[in-house]
Amino acid sequence: DTFKIFSQAKQITENIVYFLPRNADVNQVTSLAGLGGKVEVEQNFLNNKLKTVTAYFGDLIKPDA
Repeated sequence: DTFKIFSQAKQITENIVYFLPRNADVNQVTSLAGLGGKVEVEQNFLNNKLKTVTAYFGDLIKPDA
């Protein structure tokens, strides 16, 4: 269960990276950040095809430019 794993990881650190398959539900991933929380979602392409999705939480999010 993704939510359970995320909750347990947050007990250790706020800095979490999820490497997910291309069919991951981005809405569910963003809901992990919680109300007012932040997440950075990166789509990873190879040969112009979406292969994976990476989600960054905590201090791993790039600061706003």
